[in-house]
Amino acid sequence: MRTVFATGTSLHWVGLNKNFFSSSTTASAETTDNSEIVPSFRVCLVVLLSFLLTSCGHMSWTYHLLEQVSGQATELVTNSAGYALQGVGMFLFSLVLRYRKERREAVFRISLFAYTVCMAAAVISSKAGITIGFGMAMSLLCGIIAGYYLHLLAEMGGVHIGLTFGLGYGGAVIAGWLLSVFGESLYYGRGVILIAAVLVLLIVLANRPDGSSVQNPPSGHEDRVEFKRLLLVSGAAVVLFSIFNNIGFVFSSDALQNGIRPEYSRLLYAAGLIIAGVISDKSRKKGTFFAFVSLTVPFALIALKSKPLSAVSLWAVGYLGFGALSVFRVIQFLDLSKEKNMLWISCLGLAVGRIGDSAGTAMCTTLSYHRTVLIVLAAVIFAVCVLLFVQLYELQFSAEPVQARSSTDIFEDFSTAYDLSAREREVLRLVLEDKTNKEIAGTIFVTERTVKFHITNLLKKTGCKDRGELRRLYLSER
Repeated sequence: MRTVFATGTSLHWVGLNKNFFSSSTTASAETTDNSEIVPSFRVCLVVLLSFLLTSCGHMSWTYHLLEQVSGQATELVTNSAGYALQGVGMFLFSLVLRYRKERREAVFRISLFAYTVCMAAAVISSKAGITIGFGMAMSLLCGIIAGYYLHLLAEMGGVHIGLTFGLGYGGAVIAGWLLSVFGESLYYGRGVILIAAVLVLLIVLANRPDGSSVQNPPSGHEDRVEFKRLLLVSGAAVVLFSIFNNIGFVFSSDALQNGIRPEYSRLLYAAGLIIAGVISDKSRKKGTFFAFVSLTVPFALIALKSKPLSAVSLWAVGYLGFGALSVFRVIQFLDLSKEKNMLWISCLGLAVGRIGDSAGTAMCTTLSYHRTVLIVLAAVIFAVCVLLFVQLYELQFSAEPVQARSSTDIFEDFSTAYDLSAREREVLRLVLEDKTNKEIAGTIFVTERTVKFHITNLLKKTGCKDRGELRRLYLSER
């Protein structure tokens, strides 16, 4: 039951075309100005505290609901319906970013306090209906909270988005494990409410926006068409990757009732997040490939379920691969939003990913007693995932970037190609500036007759009939 611990807010690349993507990500990956470290740290802290808050809340809700309903019912409520509502919450926050961006801080703070209130009601209620109702409200608010900190990542001045996200989520996972060391009381009843109140206070103190944001020029029509195509392919890939991952990586809530403490195996999730974050910052291409390769983990898990392995071992294997997928689906849309100056789509990768998680969990849970059907379904979905990966990879990485040449390089290459002398190069430069023969003569201190002589040689060497054709030839070299 992965989602009990991957909770609260889920888990994105860029490139509107091959050249655009490669140049932008290369530049960001190689820039390490110290001025970019401070905002990264602040955002990382907000991500860590926010995810720890929602993660603890989701775990507490799940543990409490298990005392009231069956394990399968808990699975469908918390990890299917709950995930879907998280996605809805992120979609709602994207609307806030698009139409009421000035209210995002207020929406975030209200959501933090409302989440704590709903958590308190959900974990102390003795009636399953109330527990489920307030838990659903928690999930919706969780999505809004996640949307906010993903927006911060997209707006971040630093370039280490992958590492910032990986450290934030990974740090929250480790902190959750440390809390679990002190006993189950932190995840049952009133103990977690106190933790939530403290976390909300810390989040408010840590979140001091500097008001800066990334501004990029609007794109042309051709860019917009390419962007829409990439956006659709990215969304489809994130949904299918998430569905497939959850088909193999969902485990029965009954394991929790039998005393399994998966917080320990979840430490590998933190490792996967941090590793994937570092890889993605160094190379989006490698980060994408790492995420796709991680999809082999669900296949392995389906096979391992029939073996005499502990639930902790299965969770550990699943979480390690899930870290790569988590980073991928977040960074993919973060980069798209940042490069296109459309920050309202920054949380859509996480949103559609949660919808995929919800669908995958529902499929795995309902088909748990139909193993053959589940394997066939997983194989079909994986085949579609391969096709989407190929298309996405082709859109972003299939061609090496064309490096822009400076005006000096272009001029030197042109002059070398046509074997121009030093004086002919001087004359050519002035011809390109649309100077008259008289102006050229005065500039290089020769007679107009000498200028005509050099221009005649220029036309002969380049095969041009007149000045106009010479200028057009030169421009074509650009």
